[in-house]
Amino acid sequence: MMRDNLTERSIATKGRRFGMVLALLGAVSSTTLAAANPEDWYALYIGGNKVGYLRVGATPLKHQGENYVRVNYEMVLKFQRENDAISITQRYGTIETPEGAVLKLDSRALTGTGKDEMRAYGDVVDGKMDFAFEVGGKTSHKEIAWADDVRGPYGAELSLERNPLKPGETRSVKIFIPQLNEICVDEMTAKEKEEVVIGGRKENLLRVEVKGKKLDGKAQTLLDQTIWVDDKGKIGKSFTDTFGGFTSVRTTKAFATAPSSGKPFDFNKQTLIKVAKKLPDQDRLNAVVYRFRMRDGKPTELFPSDARQTVTKDADEHSATIAVRAIGPNDGETGPEKPGAEYLRANPMIDSDDPIVIGRAREATANAKTPWEKATAIEDWVFKHIEDKNFKTAFAPATEVARTLSGDCTEHAVLVAAMCRASKVPARIATGLIYAEPKGGFGFHMWNEVYVNRRWVPIDAAFGQSSVDPTHIKLSDSSLEGVSPFDGLIGVEQVSNHLAIDVLEVH
Repeated sequence: MMRDNLTERSIATKGRRFGMVLALLGAVSSTTLAAANPEDWYALYIGGNKVGYLRVGATPLKHQGENYVRVNYEMVLKFQRENDAISITQRYGTIETPEGAVLKLDSRALTGTGKDEMRAYGDVVDGKMDFAFEVGGKTSHKEIAWADDVRGPYGAELSLERNPLKPGETRSVKIFIPQLNEICVDEMTAKEKEEVVIGGRKENLLRVEVKGKKLDGKAQTLLDQTIWVDDKGKIGKSFTDTFGGFTSVRTTKAFATAPSSGKPFDFNKQTLIKVAKKLPDQDRLNAVVYRFRMRDGKPTELFPSDARQTVTKDADEHSATIAVRAIGPNDGETGPEKPGAEYLRANPMIDSDDPIVIGRAREATANAKTPWEKATAIEDWVFKHIEDKNFKTAFAPATEVARTLSGDCTEHAVLVAAMCRASKVPARIATGLIYAEPKGGFGFHMWNEVYVNRRWVPIDAAFGQSSVDPTHIKLSDSSLEGVSPFDGLIGVEQVSNHLAIDVLEVH
């Protein structure tokens, strides 16, 4: 079985901009979001390949004598993952005041062949938003403090048409990113006008550099982009340096929605991180030492150290040495008696209280007694019973996977987590990189960690591994709980097209 790739999840959850679509995601990169009356259309490209379209519109509303604006956003992506076609649809809508203050936000996403629509929504009342994430009829809520100057997910871009920037001018806009469950800041700096080709025509547009920040001032590079605007502040083109270069170009509806005339874009191939030295049979490896180098960014801030993975900073802050070893349930230091309660609770994505999930768990663990025996029995059951292994679905909740027994690494991982929790074994999702021997490089992957003997121990049902090999390199872990369950998947975007890997030692 081919080792797979998670990148589009980081696409699917992150609805504000392309990278913030994955996961559902989710995982959140950038694409143009401009106000339009009635609507603007953009063709979307990755590495020069047309992959879909973006439609944005702003419509005046009047209610009880008051003026409002309805802003609508729709993004459709179509591409390949190996031999499977993927379709991701993301829709956003806000009700705003004419000045841009958000009153209501609603987001809908449908990924791949998934049957359950993912929804994120909230109303702002008395300086607070009751924000919710819903899938499969199950909902998580969180109350978020909301100041008057906080704008919607595309508030920075909308501000350009209300008040165009001039060369040398800088503007900061607070925006809410639903997938991160976080208020961030877009800092826009207008540079000089440049000649840009839009729809075959040369236009003289103002280049604007956008840098993302958190409220505490720390960089949020997922929001960084370059945009080009005309004298009225309307965006003609945008570019984000991720996945080989993600670009949106303003065009007509007919061209934006027309299918690509070239070869279908393959996400797995595009996001593969090649290595010069091939690894031997990874199932027999005990330990591997790597050197990670980032074009920008710091590996020590992205890759965590834990019982199986040690990250050491090199002299150059953009480089690090990462030693990974295979571990079992008795290796490493012990932790607390019990982990956080969220690793046993059901949530919208890991719905361990579903009757079908519970039934699958009972079947898998009928002869198991200890937590480790239950976890490995579940891993083996999922590996053998998900016979329809495919890339068609970007991310589905465990309930759907328990019924269809279909999917790739993400579907294996959510079902394992749900079945483990149903069996009273704490479990979480791990996201990172894995070596794909046929491809000669690393792709994005998802597996599980279970809490047994007061230790987090990895298992991987996608490859039938109760002892996870050291070509699994972790970026993050998550319970997938809360109103932004896919924020733990953000790291995959930060390494795509920015990371080089060298194999130093193999044991």
